[in-house]
Amino acid sequence: MIIFAPKETDSSETRAALTPITVKRLVDIGLEIEVESGIGSGCDHSDIEYSESGAKIITDRGSSLSTADFIFRVRKPPVEEISILKEGAMHL
Repeated sequence: MIIFAPKETDSSETRAALTPITVKRLVDIGLEIEVESGIGSGCDHSDIEYSESGAKIITDRGSSLSTADFIFRVRKPPVEEISILKEGAMHL
């Protein structure tokens, strides 16, 4: 099962749907976590922190949106991204 957390598209949004601590907990129970590069830049978490917690750092947002089983984000998705989500994917 793949969980993908993209970087928020609203430039005023500083929160991230996943923190490195949460990533570690999810990885420890056997889930595969992908996060978009820069996801934690607004809340002082680096890509290195996410990587060290077990997340795969993604630079191809569209590819991960189309293959992930779950999408975790803070705000609703941009309309143009809805059509590329994997059929049956859960958006949280």
